[in-house]
Amino acid sequence: VVAFGSHLNGLNTASSDFDLSYMPAEGDPSADAPVRVLQRFANELPNHGFYGIITIFHATVPLVKAVDMSGTEVDLCVGNLLGHQNSKLIATYCALDPRVAEVGKLVKQWAKAKELVGSSDGHLNSYAYTLLTIYFLMQASPPVVPNLQDLALQG
Repeated sequence: VVAFGSHLNGLNTASSDFDLSYMPAEGDPSADAPVRVLQRFANELPNHGFYGIITIFHATVPLVKAVDMSGTEVDLCVGNLLGHQNSKLIATYCALDPRVAEVGKLVKQWAKAKELVGSSDGHLNSYAYTLLTIYFLMQASPPVVPNLQDLALQG
């Protein structure tokens, strides 16, 4: 199980959920059956103190939502390597300059306060707001952070 999202990339706030992905080993048949794996997790979570369990199996990335004993919301999915890699990219930008996390958190809090977050409602998700923030910081004069993808292509 690997963490991804705001707790990994440094953009977590007091209200952030904790995103986890069960990563099946290569060749593991459960990689082709994420809903079955998630249903097993959903059935087992109450035995470990989790409550408020909701299964969302018809999403692009099926997941189980639950709340742990401390009241933290947890989202669990299967095989979300892209989410993990995206979180590492954002964490790298945050490590380059503390203003990335500061501005990123402010933008996320603003968007949530205005109820502008949630792809299921036709809005951008938190990750999209984070990318927009990083792009804005790249375009500032002088730039706050470089474009890491451009640097990788040059080097």
